[in-house]
Amino acid sequence: MKGKVLGLLTAVLMCWQVNAGAFIVINEILADPASGLAGDADGNGTRSVNGDEFIELVNNGNMPVDITGWFLTDASSARHIFVSGSVIDPFGFAVVFGSSASTGSLSLNNSGDVVSLYDKDNQLIDQVLYDSALGNQDQSFVRWAEGEGNFILHTTAALDNTLFSPGTTVDEQLTLRSLKDDDVSSTTVVPEPSTSALLLLGCGSVFFKRRFK
Repeated sequence: MKGKVLGLLTAVLMCWQVNAGAFIVINEILADPASGLAGDADGNGTRSVNGDEFIELVNNGNMPVDITGWFLTDASSARHIFVSGSVIDPFGFAVVFGSSASTGSLSLNNSGDVVSLYDKDNQLIDQVLYDSALGNQDQSFVRWAEGEGNFILHTTAALDNTLFSPGTTVDEQLTLRSLKDDDVSSTTVVPEPSTSALLLLGCGSVFFKRRFK
């Protein structure tokens, strides 16, 4: 019996790990930093055509997600691998600038590219394809609504016409959690079983079928 319970707990843990990764998305990309200090996205006082490029990830879930060993690629090669201990907090952000990428650069093409996020087991988590209409505009492009919508230019989303917002929401006065809470409170929906609940039921059914067979 102990072995069966341990097996069930292991299966539940595996199910949860798969589900947790589903909350991580690529949320904002800057491939074309503007000229001069307006393009200083990393805030180091200088503008770098490669160093100020960035890719922002967001955790839409209410649990922290360990992204150790996950990696980002463009259309040609891997560009950044997340080191041990890399965790994105609930409704939190992780930003990789070109200047801090593990390969030394993100090398995002202004005319168009494919940015992909993989977990440590080489499973595709999220992928973004863009063209020059988004990538060559002296500003970033961001999901709208944040964390879940289609990509639009940052100045279209930002009321103050800012060019980017790495590590924060477009409106820096708001948190992603507060935006999600507003979405929930302003929308009436019929609750559905969560993905994790369905996975637990699926894992549990395997156990009970074996138990009472």
